[in-house]
This record gives sequence, C-alpha cells and structure tokens, in this order.
Amino acid sequence: MVTTLVRRPLRIVLQILATAVGTGALALSLGVSSRLDGFLADLDAGGRRVAIANASRSETSTAGGQSGIQWQNPPAFGPGEPEALKAATPAIHEVAIVNNIPWDRIESGGASYRVRRVMAVDSRYASVMGLPLVAGTFISESDVASKEHRIAMSESAAKTLFGSASEALGKTLMADRGLRMFRGGPGAQAAAPGAARAANSAGAANRRAGFASATTQSAMESWTVVGVWKDPGDFERTLYGIPDMAIPWTAAFPSGFPGSMTVRTMVARADTTSLDRLGAALRLDVTQRYGTDAKVMVWEGDPSRPQADALGRARNALADFSALAQSLGALILAIACFGIASGIAVEAADRAKETAIRRAVGLTVLRSALGFCADGTITAAIGSFAGLGLAALFYDKVGLALDPYLGALGLDLGGGGGALPWRAWLAPLAAVGASFLFSLLPALRASSLAIAESLKE
Repeated sequence: MVTTLVRRPLRIVLQILATAVGTGALALSLGVSSRLDGFLADLDAGGRRVAIANASRSETSTAGGQSGIQWQNPPAFGPGEPEALKAATPAIHEVAIVNNIPWDRIESGGASYRVRRVMAVDSRYASVMGLPLVAGTFISESDVASKEHRIAMSESAAKTLFGSASEALGKTLMADRGLRMFRGGPGAQAAAPGAARAANSAGAANRRAGFASATTQSAMESWTVVGVWKDPGDFERTLYGIPDMAIPWTAAFPSGFPGSMTVRTMVARADTTSLDRLGAALRLDVTQRYGTDAKVMVWEGDPSRPQADALGRARNALADFSALAQSLGALILAIACFGIASGIAVEAADRAKETAIRRAVGLTVLRSALGFCADGTITAAIGSFAGLGLAALFYDKVGLALDPYLGALGLDLGGGGGALPWRAWLAPLAAVGASFLFSLLPALRASSLAIAESLKE
C-alpha cells in the first residue's frame, strides 16, 4: 500500500473517503434499525398486551371506517372473569378488568382541568400494562372490594395537578363524572349527561316515576391520590389506550347510583400465540361456561377500539423502515467497495511487469493476489473506522432529524439517537470483508496472467 500511496496518493485518498462515506452510511442505518428494533422489543417486553371483550365484531362500520363492536347484552362476564380466562389457556399470563368512564372535568387547587382518559380498572392493571410506579402504590384489591374513592395517575398528570409525583400522594381532587343525580322522593336516581342537561324533561320523567321533587346536581366527588406511574411514550399510550388516571372499577358510578359497572372488557398479558388461536381458545372456554351464545373477541391494542391489526401495521412499518435504511447503507458501501476493487484492477495492470518478474523468481499466483487484496483491505480498514467515527459524531443528529417523520406515523422514540448502538460496529467489519471479496477476483485475474505476456506489455 505504501508503494501505491507514493505513486497514486489521490487515488488512495479518494478510496479512503469513499469507504468512510459508505461505512458511515451503513453504521448510521444499522444504528437506526437497532433503535427501531429496540423500540419494538420494549413494546413486547413481558409478553404481548391484548384486549378481550364480551362482544363480537360488528359488520357495521363506524364513522371512521373502522369495524365496531357488537356487545353481548346482557353481559356474560362477571367479576371473576380474569381468573377464569387466565385458567382457560396457558397463553395468557395475567388479566385485568378495564372500563372507559366519562369524566367531564376535574378540579384541583381551585382550577378546572379536562382529562384525556380515565379508566375504571382492577388491581392488576398496572402489572398487565407494564406501568412502573414512581410514587405510592396502585389501586389495591381492598380498594376494589370496598369501592374506595382512590385514584392512581400518570406522572405528567401528577406534575400538572400537584407539582410532582411525591407531592401528589395523599392529595384529593374533585371529579365531575358527567352524570347527574336526581334527588328527592323515596330515593335517588341517576341519568346520563344528555338527560341531565334537559332539566325540564328530566324533571317531568322523575315526577312520573313518583318522585316528590326533581332537582339535579353535578355528581362532583372527592378522590384521594394513592399512586403515580411513570408515563409511557406517546406511541405506546395511544396504541394501548393507557389512561391518565385510573380508579377502582367497582367505584365507577357515583355513590347512590342504582346499579354497578358491568365487566365487558379486559386487558391481558399473553405469549406469542397468534390472536386467532388465542381467540379460539377463549371462545371455547366461554362457550363451555356460558353457552353457545356467549361472545368473545381478542385484539392487540386499545381496549376501546377493536383494531386487531393496528399494532401489526406499526410493526410492519417499522420493519420496512429498518430494512430500507440498512439496504441503502449497504448499497452505498457496496459502491465504495466496487471503487476499491476498480482501483486494485488498475494498480494490478500498472504493476503487471513487476508482478511477472516476482512470479518468475518464485512468487505464487495466490500470494500475489493476496498482496493486492491486502492493499485494498488496509485502505478499507482505514476508511471504515473513519466512517464509524463520523457515524458516532452524527448519530444523535440523524435521530433528531428522523423524529418528525416517525412522529407523522404516530411513533415517539424519545428524541435523539443517543450513543451509537453496538450493532453499528458491524459496519467496519462488513466494509473490510466486502472490500477483500470485491478485490479478490481482479487480483487473481491480474496475478494469473502468463509471465511472458506480462513482460511483453
């Protein structure tokens, strides 16, 4: 290589630069793909999260074009359903009850807030959804059994309402459930928000039911914060429908409400069994326990949105993006290695007489070819490690540049790329190996020329 550098310094420098660019591009693409693969692995850490509903998929589409749910009425599921479904198949590890509940607003410290989502859940929900606590405890079994007004919330909600997660513990907030209580007569009755807003109609209906009076009031009730969980990423929160706040599912209705929340939806941790097989196993179990009319459907994602392929589409999009990034990096590196091979071919032609003389005094074809390949490999090694350094320098900036495009897909990977992943170190190894292979054929061809013909040129 030293001889070639002295003879053709510009060629060697250009080859090093081309290899550096190719290796850097491959290292960046491997780093990006490692980041995407790690994101998917984190989503599935501890098992898949699936939603289970006492329903079947409706043939009628919703306004957004998505197929909806046809609920079983009356519901077949009961409070003991999580344990029953867990025992139905070894594919399910843990099950928790979940129900969406409408809260119009909450009040804390004299200010009023809107909440994105509140869920009525049981004590297993945080474990099933993989929500680590940063302060306090989650809703307990005793809270569920006694219908306690206890509430757990996300860290961001705690900071907004009380300043920090630790300061939120033991504090209270007032919640407007969106329900109104009709007071008077022999008891109390609750109505939906629309009926509450129509005061005259509600009053007339109440009087017809035999109530002496028909005053309405907001169902504002006090809740005590017992725990705060760490915020999931926006993509994970949206995909799985993770709420900002959670309360015991038994306390979902206001005090005095004539009735209790039914068990219709659950979330579960499951293994890699396909959704079709998992759904078939659960349907068999539910049919045996409740009869042939019992309904069960299973999907992966938000328990309130039966889009069974939502997470699958996200996985496919990330896999395609990862494969594209690696393919582009490999293509750029291949072009750089082809340049090295072309340089080896030119160098071998320039040194044809020198090679012929050395072969005449005993140099074998293989040793001659390996000598040319060694020059190309050294050039590639220098360029590849220079490219790895450039990749490490720009990796964080590339991660930040990609975030807006991934955000358009609903993916939040947490800012810049951080440190270059170990997978990126495969790039210089690939560059050196590819350079050797690309150089071997022209080197063998040049070294195997007849000695007499080489000396005549």
